Amino acid sequence: MRASTIHSEQGRFRITELDVSPPEISDTQLLVRVRATSLNRGELAGKVPEGQSKRFGNEAAGEVIAVGKNVREFQVGDRVMGRCEGGCAEQVAMDEHEAMHAPAHLDWTQAAAIPLVFTVAYDMLFWHRSVGSGDTVLITGVPSGVGIASMQLAKAMGARVIGTSTRQEKLDALLSHGLDVPLLAAGPGFAQKVQESTGGKGVQLAINIVGGSLFEDCLASLAIGGRLAIVGHVDGTKSSQIDLASLHAKRLSVFGVSNKYRTPAERAELVRDMKKDALPFFREGGIVPLIHRVFNASDAQAAIELMQSNAHTGKIILTL
Repeated sequence: MRASTIHSEQGRFRITELDVSPPEISDTQLLVRVRATSLNRGELAGKVPEGQSKRFGNEAAGEVIAVGKNVREFQVGDRVMGRCEGGCAEQVAMDEHEAMHAPAHLDWTQAAAIPLVFTVAYDMLFWHRSVGSGDTVLITGVPSGVGIASMQLAKAMGARVIGTSTRQEKLDALLSHGLDVPLLAAGPGFAQKVQESTGGKGVQLAINIVGGSLFEDCLASLAIGGRLAIVGHVDGTKSSQIDLASLHAKRLSVFGVSNKYRTPAERAELVRDMKKDALPFFREGGIVPLIHRVFNASDAQAAIELMQSNAHTGKIILTL
């Protein structure tokens, strides 16, 4: 079968398509005939060691063609989507606890855009005290994959969304997809505008996708009892000053969002709760993932180059 690897060398990535044996599944896995996979910037950010290669793709959508003997929730023929290793392949082994039934009205490209970024968004918007109707959410780097997913999920939950970006055209493109307040911000200094747009109250949740350079502004943007989620540091800045007086007086909370140290049981619990709480928004037509462009898997190199150019707004999808 066809499968792709990604190789890192001097900051550049090379995709190679290989002919490999189909994967063998364990008693708790599904064998999935992959129809589409999605690109994620996190796969490029330090996940491929310099000079080394790994199987390409962190998620997939497709049809179940075999199940392990202990699998209970899925059967052959089911349309599924989920996180997995080596998703850019004709077939992939997917753990049952990572798999979700793909909403029937979504095509393969849309289903492939859900598992990773919307699970991260769900983690921030539901698991750490659910965002409520009438709340305001600030998202730095809102045109990113996690940013758009967080925007769409927050809107489905009844929240108002403020988003920052360094590109005005990207903010403009998101106005028709739910962005309420676009803030053009080339760096720190936007907290005052956030406070002005909320009548001086601040936001109930700030999602910092950019990193340490925006930490202080995110903290200063919070309402009393507000929460700050740290989900990335693409700016390379991994430290910042903390206004302890504000943190104390306003009873603020700061938390990180990552699967790095989660146990399999914890990951399973997260996906199980997401299926219960968030998937209904997709089934009822409230959320349709935003797709920027679809490539054939044989053109994965061009897809990677598009992602690295930062010219996209929405998910980049590969079909197989």
